[in-house]
Amino acid sequence: MVRAIGALKKSGATMRVLVFDDDAAIGRLVVRVATMSGMEATAVADAEAFEQQLRSDPPQLIVLDLQLGNTDGVTQLRLLAEQHYAGSLVLISGFDARVLETARMLGQVLGLKLAGVLEKPLQVAELQTMFEKLV
Repeated sequence: MVRAIGALKKSGATMRVLVFDDDAAIGRLVVRVATMSGMEATAVADAEAFEQQLRSDPPQLIVLDLQLGNTDGVTQLRLLAEQHYAGSLVLISGFDARVLETARMLGQVLGLKLAGVLEKPLQVAELQTMFEKLV
């Protein structure tokens, strides 16, 4: 069972973040910023590794790219909904703002907790501000 973010704040536990982006450099950047924000973060670059992480140790926060090499973010949103993922989600993409907004709305319709959306190229300060609001 995934604990709520509010419970994490009170207990002092470290929030676990899973980053799914097929661009390893972006994954490393997000992990670095999450770590600087006091989170424990892991990045994966393919759907198999993402699904394995979800099964073995579901994170409290997922940072999900929409454009992925062997899959896409919409497929992963549906997977998260099917698995009743209870954590929060940040969507990132190099697509234009309309695509991000459509994906955000889809996530909400699927019952997922969207913490935010960020356009690529990612701005470190913007990403850090979003993370700091969540911990």
